[in-house]
Amino acid sequence: MSQPLLASALSKAWKQGADKRLAFVDFEGLADEISYAEFQTEVRATTDRLKALGVGPGVVVALLGPTSRELCRTAAAVWCSGATLTVLAIPSRLSSLEGFLMETLSKLAQARAGLFLGEKDMVGAFREMLSIPVLSWEELEEGASRGDVASAGVEAALIQFSSGTTRDPQPILLSAEALLANAGAVLAQFPGGADQHSCVSWLPLYHDMGLIGCFLMPMLAPGDLTLMGPEVFVARPSLWLETISKRRATTSSAPNFALAYCADRVRPEELEGLDLSCWSIAMVGAEPVRPATLRRFSRTFAPLGFDERAFSPVYGLAEATLAVTFSPLGQGLKTLSYDPQSMAADGLYRDGPLESPSLGRPLEGIEIEIRDPNGSPLEEGRLGELHLRGPSLMAGYLGEDGTTSRLGSDGWLRTGDMGFLHQGELHLYGRRRDILLIDGRNHDPSLVEGVLEALSPLRRCCAFTHDFGPDRDGLVLACEVKSDFTGAEQPLRDQILAATREHSGLVVADLLLLESGSLPVTSSGKLRRQEAAKCYAAGRMELWKPSINC
Repeated sequence: MSQPLLASALSKAWKQGADKRLAFVDFEGLADEISYAEFQTEVRATTDRLKALGVGPGVVVALLGPTSRELCRTAAAVWCSGATLTVLAIPSRLSSLEGFLMETLSKLAQARAGLFLGEKDMVGAFREMLSIPVLSWEELEEGASRGDVASAGVEAALIQFSSGTTRDPQPILLSAEALLANAGAVLAQFPGGADQHSCVSWLPLYHDMGLIGCFLMPMLAPGDLTLMGPEVFVARPSLWLETISKRRATTSSAPNFALAYCADRVRPEELEGLDLSCWSIAMVGAEPVRPATLRRFSRTFAPLGFDERAFSPVYGLAEATLAVTFSPLGQGLKTLSYDPQSMAADGLYRDGPLESPSLGRPLEGIEIEIRDPNGSPLEEGRLGELHLRGPSLMAGYLGEDGTTSRLGSDGWLRTGDMGFLHQGELHLYGRRRDILLIDGRNHDPSLVEGVLEALSPLRRCCAFTHDFGPDRDGLVLACEVKSDFTGAEQPLRDQILAATREHSGLVVADLLLLESGSLPVTSSGKLRRQEAAKCYAAGRMELWKPSINC
């Protein structure tokens, strides 16, 4: 069993950083704050309660609830008990409650959970549906018992579900060794030593970037850590920036959409008195990095002291624990320009009009290769599928009959991501399953979507192909219109078609304008393009209804 390694590392970090602070910020900006020494005492007590229930090596404990002191304390206690942790996604919208119930039941079964813990109103709905014990945070602290906790014989520190962008989420087995290897490689990047840095995060703890990158790693540093829920960020994006300023945080990570969301939603009067000059590390990942978005964020918040050199575009995936490549800290955004027509025609990088952000070089101990469909390595500048190898790779997916793996016999992982190398740095081109094959050429859908999402009336766009008849696969664009748009429909359609032709040279076979929030996305907000294509084929898309004034 490798889990004691993680418990030992956490215990050592808490002792080393006993005076470091862990805080939880609510909607009002008020903080529930404790020291790591106090947190460790709470974790020990919760660990004892878990062990009294029969939790230990081989048992999978599933947690469900919003970001809170209770969730974090219990997650750490699961690791300290030697059991396997999995944190499940909370519902993003009330309208999706039935889907949330079914997805959660499926994940509990896939993970072979032996105990289900969480926020009272959330887990209570599952009591009559499950044969395993289900307890709220309060019941756990009171020492309640609701049946026997069964061991699934799982040997892992964490079951992290994949994002589900191109297929249903898969349960990924991560060992303590993998978690510690990735944490060590990331924390080694921090100038002056990781313990000299402090973190603020709103990223959900049911995803790798939130749980591993913005909870586990800051504790292992150890450094001050301030957490808030994603629902707090969505309601009050300015509070994220306010908390960074108030806490003098040096690091905070975000996906591209969050930067655009802040630039769009935060009002000037909400920024009065803020100072973001402390924010020296802003890692950007989890979805395509748009250079235009990073520049817009920099322009908007530079008057508050934000330095564009803080940006560090990164690449990672749950199958590799978290991080794979990092841009040098302090460098900022670095791009190259390439010809999309050339890339689509022969997969070769040539100078051209489109920008591609560098996602940096592999972390210490990680090897990457770009390979052709036959698995042969390609030279720099050639488009192919990204493969990687290193100590932070998953043990495999947890299948019905035990662990199944996507690792080759030589230890290389086939990621499913297309990209190319330039001067040793990684540039992504899209997911292999999402690539648009039109007239025998490959096109990155995110490039088309990025151009359209820069149009002010549009919230989000999804590009995919559809079979319109013999030998006719055509491009379909499904674009969400912002809820406050009051313009006319036809000029908007003309604008979308013109932008697509100008920037990609592609002809649109069908264009749908959709209600805001209607495109299928993962629990972390990533587009599910294949699911969107299925909805389109079945005629199940919520078309935009222009206001009466249009």
